Amino acid sequence: MERTAEAMSLWSWLKNSLKRPDSRPPYSSHVRPVPYSPSVRNNRNSTSFGSVQEILQPLALKAWVRTQNSSLANFVLPVADLPSIKGPKEVESTLEILYRHARKCAPGLEVPYCMPKVTIWAGMDIAGEYVVNDGWVSVRLASEHLGNDSAIRLILAHEACHHILDISGLADKRNSARNERMTDLAMFICGFGEIAAVGYRFAEQKKDGWVTTHLGYLRPEEYSAAHEWVLEARRVNGLSGAFMGPASHKRVELVLPTASEECLKDLTGRMLGDKQKVKRLLEDCKRRFPDLTEEQRCRKVIEEHERIRR
Repeated sequence: MERTAEAMSLWSWLKNSLKRPDSRPPYSSHVRPVPYSPSVRNNRNSTSFGSVQEILQPLALKAWVRTQNSSLANFVLPVADLPSIKGPKEVESTLEILYRHARKCAPGLEVPYCMPKVTIWAGMDIAGEYVVNDGWVSVRLASEHLGNDSAIRLILAHEACHHILDISGLADKRNSARNERMTDLAMFICGFGEIAAVGYRFAEQKKDGWVTTHLGYLRPEEYSAAHEWVLEARRVNGLSGAFMGPASHKRVELVLPTASEECLKDLTGRMLGDKQKVKRLLEDCKRRFPDLTEEQRCRKVIEEHERIRR
């Protein structure tokens, strides 16, 4: 592959620490580049691992809450807000922006504050890899994509979502194919839709001509469908930071729980599912604090319960 001037400058700061892959670590997930052609696209059977909506809906129910910060200006992270990747500093800055954005846009997920270490590997047959080894988390990037900011951003967003889903207890470690599709779709849930749209497909000039590479595990039409579904789901639920224009032609049946319902669910979990006990506690709180709303009474009971536990 011909390297651009930007790629050559990247190479200079990587050459002393460039690694070659050996054996797979105990747990890893990756982004695989797929040479794109209609026959390849049509042979990739995605429906057997769940449709786009079937995977997006439970993720959205887990990630989004109605009490989300109303000051969220942009749910979709603009690519223009990301730095041009010229070295390790920009890689780290990009990861910081991704994790910070996911924390605001998907408050129901466990978004780590400690970011993984990123290393560059030569000779990888995959574009990127999320690795957990003895409790340490890292991300491997294939050196061949250096100089292609759109591809690097997509890889970082995908691997960040692996990390987020893993920490949130949502990673499907029994079915790697479904887990990779879910990770691609999680990018849209976390507000990385524009990164995905810009970076999943690109053309490179090889000796035999131009080759189009497809990164990820979704078909082109599925990237579009996921982005549209997410924006419409946020619109119908009145969530901030989403495009609030006319309704999409696609029907989205997603109703997020209210803040009161979320609080009640939290309280029931703390009471180990004892609904009768929850009912008694809320009735007692209502007698003591008749002016509080249902949500306030629920939070008051949780507060008192935690104080007793201490």
